[in-house]
Amino acid sequence: QADCILFYAYKDKKTLEMMIRKSSTSPNCPAMRRKIDQLYGCLRYCENEFLCRRTMQLEHFGERFDRSKCNDTCDNCKAGLEPERRNLSE
Repeated sequence: QADCILFYAYKDKKTLEMMIRKSSTSPNCPAMRRKIDQLYGCLRYCENEFLCRRTMQLEHFGERFDRSKCNDTCDNCKAGLEPERRNLSE
C-alpha cells in the first residue's frame, strides 16, 4: 500500500506564475506559455472534486483507466460527489 499526500494552497499559484513570467525573455514566448498551461493543469487537478484522481494522473501520461477500478482509493471517489446539473438558459 502507498499513500500520496497533496500539499496545495491556491495562493502559491500567484508566486509560481510570477516566477515563470520573470524567467521568460518574452511575454509571448511559447515555452513560457507551455509552463503557464502546465501550471493551470496542476491547478485543475488540485481543485477538481469530482473526477477520479487516478484517472486524471494516468490520462496525463496517455493511459486509459476505468474509474470503477479505483475502488474508492482516491479522495474524490471516496467522497462520491456528483456535479449538480442546472439549466442556466432561463
